[in-house]
Amino acid sequence: MNNSKRTIIIYIQPKQGGLITAMELDVTAIETEMLKARDGASSDEIAAREIARQIRKKFPEVKPENHMRQLSMFMRRMSNIAVFNGVVLSLDGRINDGSDVSDKLKTLTEEIQRLRQAHSQERRAKEALQLQYQSLKRFEGLYKSANQDLTELRSRLQHAEEEAQRVRRAALQARDREMEAIQQVSAMEIRLQVAEQKLAEQKPQERPAGPRNEKELGDLRRKLKNAQDAEQQLRDTVFSLEQENTVLREELQKLAEGTSTSAPMAEELDPYAL
Repeated sequence: MNNSKRTIIIYIQPKQGGLITAMELDVTAIETEMLKARDGASSDEIAAREIARQIRKKFPEVKPENHMRQLSMFMRRMSNIAVFNGVVLSLDGRINDGSDVSDKLKTLTEEIQRLRQAHSQERRAKEALQLQYQSLKRFEGLYKSANQDLTELRSRLQHAEEEAQRVRRAALQARDREMEAIQQVSAMEIRLQVAEQKLAEQKPQERPAGPRNEKELGDLRRKLKNAQDAEQQLRDTVFSLEQENTVLREELQKLAEGTSTSAPMAEELDPYAL
């Protein structure tokens, strides 16, 4: 106890929530208010109001005014203050013992954790989207390159097919000319043989003059030689065209295989089909 200020410790038990909590009750202030009472005013009522004020000031959510009769009875027995030191008053209301703050802090902590997880997930999703975009751009480049290669292969294939057709036509024409040359050579060989045979069968006095006869035979031999040379050239031409045709067929086969391989690859790399 303080000599200049008398106080006691009382305990408030809130009915609607909270722990039983101690508070210091200023008995001197109560007595002072009782002395200020006007004539006709109940000292117990004044004291009860002062007690209620002190309790309400200490615990704003407690409602001591709902228990004024209990407080008045309490004051009637204050002649022996030491007896009431430590008394427990059960009052309406609640005492905030900090549990709300703890709950809010816990909720806030959980919300912060949730936001961090959401941010982490969003960051990972963004990184995944960036990787997907980079892959898409890479596939787009590969697709354009494959498409360009495919277009070039198709162009080369078309050119090779046209060249092969030209070579086949040329080979057929060369074979026709070769057959004509063979027939011409055969005919000239027959004419030369017939001419030599007739000349051999004629009697010396029946034969034409020497230079003329030799000239005719020489002309026939030259024509035969020219025809044979032409025939050989045609054979060489036919052989060369057949070789070229073989090479073109092999190239056509390779180009066709390359085209059939590149087409599915271009479709597979199509970035718009991803």
